[in-house]
Amino acid sequence: MASLVSLERTSITNIEAGNQKVPLHVLYELCNALGVEITEVLPSYNEVAERKAEETVTLGGESYHVSAQIAALVRQTN
Repeated sequence: MASLVSLERTSITNIEAGNQKVPLHVLYELCNALGVEITEVLPSYNEVAERKAEETVTLGGESYHVSAQIAALVRQTN
């Protein structure tokens, strides 16, 4: 895979592990190499809009994406 998209093997490993962000041009190359349309791996507009409406809260050392209402409740109890 690395040679198909002109990256080092360690870069592919880091991308897979979530330790390295994927530049858009590399995402296009990965999709092309896998025979997948980029629209299949990118979120829809609605998914992005929903995510923007969420907030991140931390409980017990774990982070969670929750609605603004839930985040407000968590802040009240802490």
